[in-house]
Amino acid sequence: MKKNTTLKIVFLFSLLQVISTMSYASGPYYWVGNSGNWSDPSHWSFTSGSTGGAGVPTFNDDVFFDANSFSLPGQTVTLDMTYNYCRTMDWNGVANTPTFSCPSGPRNLEIGGSMLLTPAMNVSLNSLKIKFNNTSGGTYEVNTANHPLNFLIECRFYGNAGTIWNIQSDLLMIGASIILEQGTLNTLGRLIKCADFNMGPMISNPKNLDITNSVIEVIGAGMSWDLSNFGSGTFSSANSVIAIGQPYMTTNFIGNG
Repeated sequence: MKKNTTLKIVFLFSLLQVISTMSYASGPYYWVGNSGNWSDPSHWSFTSGSTGGAGVPTFNDDVFFDANSFSLPGQTVTLDMTYNYCRTMDWNGVANTPTFSCPSGPRNLEIGGSMLLTPAMNVSLNSLKIKFNNTSGGTYEVNTANHPLNFLIECRFYGNAGTIWNIQSDLLMIGASIILEQGTLNTLGRLIKCADFNMGPMISNPKNLDITNSVIEVIGAGMSWDLSNFGSGTFSSANSVIAIGQPYMTTNFIGNG
């Protein structure tokens, strides 16, 4: 009887180890199998072009959409959950011009690293909030491939004193608020279009903003440029242009010197 009990304990311990390994399996994750929902594990694989079933990406996982993700044209990846997560999202090398879609919302996409879109895709993101969230530090890229993202609700940046985001394309977000809560944002001379641009609620958060050589057009519904909560960080704006508002509409401009 004692021997059987010992065997049961050993078996149970081994089973728990297997379950633990399955639960905490880590990416990178590759999209496979054409159209589908972000929440569907059958569309995520640990290997490019392999069988799905790897689970759903977490905040710590890089995700890739590549030449093996879509074998047919007209395919769509749909953000179907209220909260969707990944670390870096990379669409470079994708084939057959797929669509990245958020058909309704509000929904949330939290990205812990870079976002790399490509001209070889379509983007249709409605009522989506994107948050770039990294408090570990490091340098990351935001490249929308100049796709219009006009129906976003907001694009928020939250890092720490050592977190840097470099904008590698135009940001065309006329319906969205762009919010730098914490960290460093470099626009690298790109065109930025948004509804409003602000520094979030906390003046004590460390933040740096460099819009050198950029044109910022605040032309959406909010039409507000508000750096009142900038705090003690660095604001660089040499050769930049900030254009706010449309005729006969109320605007708000609170600068930073």
